[in-house]
Amino acid sequence: MKFNYSKKIISLFLCISIILSLGIVANAVEETATVNADAYPYFAGDNSGIFAHGNVGSDSKEAWQKWENFAGINAKTNVKYLFLPAISSDTQVELYNNYSESVFVNGTEIKPQTAEIVGYIEGEPITVTRGATEYTLEIYKSDTESSIYINDITNSYVDCDGNTVNTDFYSFLTENKENSVSGSGCAITGSKGIENTTLKKIKGRGNTNWTYSDKKPFNVTFKASTTIGSVTSKKFSLISNAKDSTLLRNKIMYDFADEVGSLYAPKSSFVDFYVNGIYRGCYLSTQKVDLGKNSMIALQDTSDTQDSDFNFTVEVDVWNYANDVYFKTNKKYVVVCKSPDLDGYNEGDQTMVPKYNYIKETYQKLEDALYNGTMADLENICDINSLATMYLLQDFGKNCDGGYTSTYFTYNAQEKKFYASPLWDCDSMLGAVDCTRDGCSTSTCNYKGWTTRLATFNRTVNPYGKAFTTSGKTSEGKTFEDVCKEIWQDKFVPAINILLNGGTPNMGKLKSINQYADSIGKSTYNNYIMWDFAWYCSNNNSGLTARYSKDYSGEVQHLYDWTEARANWISDYYNSEIITTPTNPTSTEPEPEIDYFIQGDGFGGWIVKDKNYQLKDNGDGTYYIDITFKADTYYKFKIVDSNNTYYDPDLTDEVTLKYVHKEGIHNNAGCTPTEDTKVTITLKNDKFYVAFYELGDVNEDLSVDIKDATAIQKYLVELVAFSNRAKANADFNENDVVDIRDVTTIQKSLLQPE
Repeated sequence: MKFNYSKKIISLFLCISIILSLGIVANAVEETATVNADAYPYFAGDNSGIFAHGNVGSDSKEAWQKWENFAGINAKTNVKYLFLPAISSDTQVELYNNYSESVFVNGTEIKPQTAEIVGYIEGEPITVTRGATEYTLEIYKSDTESSIYINDITNSYVDCDGNTVNTDFYSFLTENKENSVSGSGCAITGSKGIENTTLKKIKGRGNTNWTYSDKKPFNVTFKASTTIGSVTSKKFSLISNAKDSTLLRNKIMYDFADEVGSLYAPKSSFVDFYVNGIYRGCYLSTQKVDLGKNSMIALQDTSDTQDSDFNFTVEVDVWNYANDVYFKTNKKYVVVCKSPDLDGYNEGDQTMVPKYNYIKETYQKLEDALYNGTMADLENICDINSLATMYLLQDFGKNCDGGYTSTYFTYNAQEKKFYASPLWDCDSMLGAVDCTRDGCSTSTCNYKGWTTRLATFNRTVNPYGKAFTTSGKTSEGKTFEDVCKEIWQDKFVPAINILLNGGTPNMGKLKSINQYADSIGKSTYNNYIMWDFAWYCSNNNSGLTARYSKDYSGEVQHLYDWTEARANWISDYYNSEIITTPTNPTSTEPEPEIDYFIQGDGFGGWIVKDKNYQLKDNGDGTYYIDITFKADTYYKFKIVDSNNTYYDPDLTDEVTLKYVHKEGIHNNAGCTPTEDTKVTITLKNDKFYVAFYELGDVNEDLSVDIKDATAIQKYLVELVAFSNRAKANADFNENDVVDIRDVTTIQKSLLQPE
């Protein structure tokens, strides 16, 4: 009894302590949860909506985001979204009402042009009412190191051609990459909270990401050194990673370059980016390629006071040089004067001429040594280890740009030597892009074979790969291949093991691929509420046999598997220890083979997966089946896979449209033909379409003509490859063999009068 009584006393004491503690916590929250009317968003203007502050109680007028509907792959229909930075509260959010009438957020009234602090649970629906209108709001936090808010409400700007343009800030910036704006307001979140500053300049940047993606990249310049995440500089590049579905490749390769000792490897941090209150997604913030203190290239820029013997960086760029100061070498490669950028040279500034000539003449010495000299000549003007390291970085990642663009050389005037650095623009690496460069036999997305070693421009091997055929040996008696092999074994193999398996703390910046993915898991999810992306991992040209889920985890797994396979392939070549992955906790077994079937009226019903209506693998990532629609028979159908995932018809396809069921129920395809009709039904990505089936139509343009005969001839001499569907159609005389007789039969049929 005494023991039980004591337990009750202790329990009561604990309860009282907990209650008092909760009261203290509640009071603490209440003290920080204050509304600062001076921090209301000045850029709200006449736009109606709800705004969220980056952090409860902050006095920053810049750090606000307006709620929006988004249409990315993670977005829900009719849901408004707000995204908070990592420093924000897990339970409270400061909301500003810019409507002309009160709104109620889960019952809490927020009067017009005022703010209130309300509670939230991340990802849980919040009901917001405005008069008779009801909205659903969801709030998510980020896990990036920093968030950047940039705002400007001038709405009248002078463009790159000198014309005055009256438009909003973001539209002006994205209209032309050369448009720039100075003096914009800016807020940066980080470990110190929210810091307000002013931009010296913001303008567009990039090439393919700028041209082909709505998620635009930018360069930003500050008046003084500024810290974003873990990087301090005056000039930053905000990289959109729009064509890298994982968002990871640039960051991985920059940290990897640092790990293997590549000079001037970019420092970078993941950030969330907002413009005039609109969320723009997850970006990578990195130092801009530039010379100077707190810059990517820590060499002093003395070009202002010297016409020669100064440090400089150049970029070999055969495609994207039109708006830059550049020269052409004796080998017809285009080289851009990157830093210093020689502003004014194109406008005839005579003070720039000797500087331009110095850079051009000095780089020509490097090219002469590579293409016309010996290894001893090359060693006199270029650091061979840096060249070998950069070559390995490019070919390890099978960079489609390696040797063509973003091919950098930095000249150290004191040493009178070039260094192949820095590494830059890596979102096309590690299996992301499918292309085959001149001189190469395999695609860049295939983990086998060489790219940078062999790639040519105007029949000339690129500067990174040319060293393999430069005659002679180094002062240490090594060929360039010898140097590459040593660096691969000593530097790359250990770094790749970290990339695949993870490393021990404090070894460096490099982490495993899965750790990188986990570090921005929340921000990545938020990014794809706004944006869609291409499913690169579904590309069958990678050489990998595993199948991957069509989601973010599938993309990351594909990146992991490709990197592992590529590393093993190169290790085999160099006869070094094979990269092994004894444990990989987040990897999964390859998914079982997926089968695809037609289901519905006329095809065995809506439940049965009938083998008679199973699609065949086309060998190019698509699936097909040849069907004869019987006359006066009603058909209504979909395609389903063995995981019970349904696929819709492509209703925008001109031919498929003819077979859409009139009622359009569930977007089923359907028809009732008046005569027997042969068709081919093809599944591509998430849609399928129906096309007339006609023997001999190998290019699938719905007709049989001389182009099909020519295509078969090219196939027979191995100039082109055929899908399984094309091979079946090519057998025009139906003797189970594709040969010259099929070409002749098609040609004869075309000569017959109608």
